[in-house]
Amino acid sequence: MTTAVEVPAREEGEAPRSAPPFGAWERGLAWRYLRARRNQGGVALISIISFLGIMLAVAVLIIVMSVMNGFRQELLSKLLGVEGHIYVSVGGLPPERVNEIAGLVSGVDGVVSAAPVVVGPAMVVSPGDVAPALIYGVAADDLTAFRMVTEGIRAGSREGYGEGRNGGDIILAGADLAGRFGLTAGDQMTLMAASGVATALGVAPRRKAYDIGGTFDIGMSEYDGLLIYMPIEQARIFLGRGTNTDQIEIRVDDFSRIDRIRREIAET
Repeated sequence: MTTAVEVPAREEGEAPRSAPPFGAWERGLAWRYLRARRNQGGVALISIISFLGIMLAVAVLIIVMSVMNGFRQELLSKLLGVEGHIYVSVGGLPPERVNEIAGLVSGVDGVVSAAPVVVGPAMVVSPGDVAPALIYGVAADDLTAFRMVTEGIRAGSREGYGEGRNGGDIILAGADLAGRFGLTAGDQMTLMAASGVATALGVAPRRKAYDIGGTFDIGMSEYDGLLIYMPIEQARIFLGRGTNTDQIEIRVDDFSRIDRIRREIAET
């Protein structure tokens, strides 16, 4: 015969009561085998050793998993904070059409920002050293979306970025990259582009000195020792793009929904 047990209803506003991890029967059973007796001393000792061994093993497992989950979260936050989540290739389109597409993409649900960018390799040169760099041409208004960069500025500021003829000559450089040459905010950094300029004597590499408006520290040497952010108008000239834009870099609010957002962007 089945006996019904009436469960008292919770009053309105009362928080739900959680069940204890172990009931009275489990606790009694554990105490039964952990409690020492004169004629069962060996059994009790083995039980205690087993109990402590399992406890330590579970503790180590929990600690290792917590550390790995924290490292994964930190790594993803750095990568997704610097790199775009979705890219739309717009090479060859005029700037007006690129800006129109960026505006349409910005209206898609879940899209945080859509920034036209120009990306290209370069070299940082000085009398005693040379190092590779990656130029990111981003408009001043769109730079706000690159929060890991703007919030990571440690020396100088982004004041004056994008101002002046053809975007001006102020750039933002990774702290490790600038530090390698002994440079900081207010100094000049000489860059050499991979594409050259045609002259009567052949193709000469394009070379120009830029003012470092600020240096940023993202927390990953792979980025801090490589990236340089430059106004997009100046990046087009320096990298020889003419009026072209390489791509629209898109950031979303929830990376787990990226497949759905990507489909909506394609439809748009």
